[in-house]
Amino acid sequence: DNDGDLDMMVTSIACINDSDYYVGTNNGLYFCTDARKKLEPARNDTFRKISIKDLKWIKGYLWIGTSDQGIYVMHGDTVVQHLSSANNLASDICQQLYFDGRNHLYVATNKGVSVIDVKDQRIVRNITSNDGLASDDIRGVYHDEGKLYIATSNGLCYFKGDNLPVDTV
Repeated sequence: DNDGDLDMMVTSIACINDSDYYVGTNNGLYFCTDARKKLEPARNDTFRKISIKDLKWIKGYLWIGTSDQGIYVMHGDTVVQHLSSANNLASDICQQLYFDGRNHLYVATNKGVSVIDVKDQRIVRNITSNDGLASDDIRGVYHDEGKLYIATSNGLCYFKGDNLPVDTV
């Protein structure tokens, strides 16, 4: 085995089914099956050394939140989408991905929350301190019974229903 692997820190796990899963680390994306019980580097070279913060498996697509390159969306072994600050992601520094179980993925970044429509794979709005958040440094997001909770470095904020200003771009 390669001694360099000892420096690897697991940051996230996304289950595909009962026995296969992706493992995100600070040093790349890996794939594992219960049968093999061994981490294999993902087949896509894009993720060889990339630092991954969070993974979400949503309807056959793997959403990959990175620590400095925004979000990648993978289908099979192919990257089908890359969302970054260049195309309106709040920041390329992703802290957490939260899927509401329906159609929205919330991306917690150091500059606000980006809301992504998972079907269209596009950013529908950004939520920042301009919208009433205590801080733009977002630590986590959670959605429950019509309320959106956003944990910031300055405290917890919540919004009811769609009482969020919609960005006009």
